[in-house]
Amino acid sequence: MIKKKRVFQLLVILTGIFLTSCSKDDVINYNDEYQGGIVFYFFQEGDVGYIPGETHGLIVSFEDLQTSTGETEVAWGCCNDEDDCLEISEVKAWGGLGFGKANTEAILNACDEIDIAARLCDEYSIEYNGVVYDDWYLPSFSEVSYMDADSDYIDQNAIYWSSSQDGSDFATAAYAYSDSCGGDHPEKACWHMRYTGEYKYSKYKVKAVRSF
Repeated sequence: MIKKKRVFQLLVILTGIFLTSCSKDDVINYNDEYQGGIVFYFFQEGDVGYIPGETHGLIVSFEDLQTSTGETEVAWGCCNDEDDCLEISEVKAWGGLGFGKANTEAILNACDEIDIAARLCDEYSIEYNGVVYDDWYLPSFSEVSYMDADSDYIDQNAIYWSSSQDGSDFATAAYAYSDSCGGDHPEKACWHMRYTGEYKYSKYKVKAVRSF
């Protein structure tokens, strides 16, 4: 009888541990608020950062970034003037998932300008649920393209910089184009952000991204 009671107590304890461990990691969905931003992509097999059996992906900042003086549109940068911009060999021309962080580091290593898109992302931090998240970067165009064009976090009338470049004078930007539907993005019907090449000295909005 004593043995049966101990077995029952052990089962109760183990069940409690199991239930507690499950409740700590709630299911994460697209457009959920999580770790200081909004989840917009889950890594899939073949993606940089994919780990079988684990949930990882990309988070976008709640708000468009702004300078200390309140400007919400900034240059991509790396220009001495409108006719003299730098092509950074380490920055991928298009760049897939996982290239945004390296692109951002390369831009900052090559350019000293303040208040450019990459620097705003690198200096951005947010405290969320008692934790400070400060590992943000300017996303590559491929990463921007997976953002939900119909979501509240995208300004439908804005152009957003990516960290990808297109030669010495141009960088790659994106804008909402939700009428173009399709693709293989799970649970999305219309999610596209469309490509546009813009002069690096032009000023557009910025979204910061981090991996989780």
